[in-house]
Amino acid sequence: MYFEKNLEALKKKSEFLYDKVIDAQSDELSDFAQIERAKNGEALLACNSENKIIYMNSRYNPSYEAKKRMAQYGDMKEESYLFIFGLSNGAYIREFLEVANESVKCIVYEPCLDIFLSVLRNIDITTILESDRVILRVKGLNENLFTGSVSGAIQVYNKDTNRLMGAPRYIELFYDDYLYFKKVLIENHEKFYILQNTVINYGKRVVKNDIYNMKFLKNCRSGIELKDVFPEDMSAIVVAAGPSLEKNVHELIKAKGKALIIVVDTAIKKLYSVGVVPDMFSAIDFEKPVSLFEQPGINEVPMLSVMDFNTEVFEYLQPTNLFFCDSDSLVWDEMFKKAGSEIRSVDLGGSVATFTIAMLIAWGFKRIIMVGQDLAMTGNKVHAGEAPMDIEYDERYTFVKGIEEESVAVRKDYYMYLQWIENVAGVYKNIDFIDATEGGALKKNTRVMKLSEAIEKYCKKDYNIESMILKPKRLFIDDDQNIIKDALRDTKKELRNVRRKLLDASALCRQAKLSLERNINDKGLLKKAANVRKKTDEMLDKSKVGSYITKYLPEVEILMFRDVFLDEEDDIKEAERFFEKSSIYYSGLAEGIPNIIKIIEEFEETNEI
Repeated sequence: MYFEKNLEALKKKSEFLYDKVIDAQSDELSDFAQIERAKNGEALLACNSENKIIYMNSRYNPSYEAKKRMAQYGDMKEESYLFIFGLSNGAYIREFLEVANESVKCIVYEPCLDIFLSVLRNIDITTILESDRVILRVKGLNENLFTGSVSGAIQVYNKDTNRLMGAPRYIELFYDDYLYFKKVLIENHEKFYILQNTVINYGKRVVKNDIYNMKFLKNCRSGIELKDVFPEDMSAIVVAAGPSLEKNVHELIKAKGKALIIVVDTAIKKLYSVGVVPDMFSAIDFEKPVSLFEQPGINEVPMLSVMDFNTEVFEYLQPTNLFFCDSDSLVWDEMFKKAGSEIRSVDLGGSVATFTIAMLIAWGFKRIIMVGQDLAMTGNKVHAGEAPMDIEYDERYTFVKGIEEESVAVRKDYYMYLQWIENVAGVYKNIDFIDATEGGALKKNTRVMKLSEAIEKYCKKDYNIESMILKPKRLFIDDDQNIIKDALRDTKKELRNVRRKLLDASALCRQAKLSLERNINDKGLLKKAANVRKKTDEMLDKSKVGSYITKYLPEVEILMFRDVFLDEEDDIKEAERFFEKSSIYYSGLAEGIPNIIKIIEEFEETNEI
């Protein structure tokens, strides 16, 4: 009875997890997880560990125990996450949904498939399965999604207010899994800080690239239009510049014309050194050095890039076949639509290699072969062709299982890319991910194979690859160049309009703060200020120029939202604080807008569109 109800709720929440449960439930369960009845008749979870019964809930009143345990989470700040290790009998999560603010969510990691299936069969947990506030990850079913869920949950406004808990007895029984659980949380918080610092340091450079790269829209193509262009039986080879590339780069000669070969920017010269001209190359870094592209003829090779790539490299290369593949700008989005195409935001994964893999997935490839994707300091080197370095492996590194070695050193940023690949390979099970790196870090959910074997087995058929790549139409030619001119004009106009609204909102919030500070109970003013705040935030979210403003001054946004939900105990003091922060936030954004307009005007003066 319970099983059917739970399955029905599960199917509505996640067909992926539902299908996994259907596949798993046909297997015979062990006697590890048992559902018994407490003295008050409620269901409780008992686990048979080493011939000893361990009760995971109170044997007298499980719901009362859960109420006492979860009371501490009733004051969690808005938009926070509670990371829970262990589903148990579901009572803790049900109580969490009762006591916590409705904006607070939880991510539950259940380390035991037997427990999950036993609970599904014997306890009604439909309220948990139906709740949009509960994200469920189960080892053996969908644990590969756990890292991505944690990464998406950590934001600037909740990074200091998220909390974690272990269900009773879980840490004792599943200690190794708990270490993994904590490791994922710690690593994703570190990843967040790394990305945040990058944004703060380089926001202004990125905005300038966004605008100046409009010059290279003429005759470009959209990367998304390569979707379904390539035959399903064709393999794709992604060539990164890991140290192990020196072992097998020469094998790529045999794959030319028989697989799509895409090389990342740092490996271009290495491929040319063995006489291999790639079918495409990819580059996404907003400050990538020009020296990497000093290879005769590379400008004629189709190039995959993004809207905020280093403009100086574009200027140097003058690429003849440029594909723009990613944008987070509504201005760019509208321009591509007017030109009869589209540009989408892509999960880049953080590196040029992961970006390339993401594009191959979007295009429909069913087999992706990775080469030179060490993601580790193989032989104390970062890239192929470099001399070994003297490295002190400190807290900036972690050690993971290697392909050819027991363990290898991985830089923290590289570890992020490793996790991304493992996660993506786990999600897209219909794609054959082959790791032909022949060195470096072992990647879960991929098949390890020598490159020579992969080419011999999967790269047999000849294709006219160039004709496939150049099939999408060129954009922004002839009269369509006016789309760019109009976009620049409209962007300046909207920036000025947004600036006026920001300054007005800042002044009103300042008035409201002073009113409260002076004990003047002007309810009309406070209500007006609150409404203007809401409308201003909505305006920033919807505005085409909103991303330019927040990218140019990320430190202003971070200052505003880093403690936005850390309330003062006194309601009046909290209102004062919030109006003051809002006033500073709006005025700070407004101050940066003239500089963005200046960038556009300088671009217009020095470039013909």
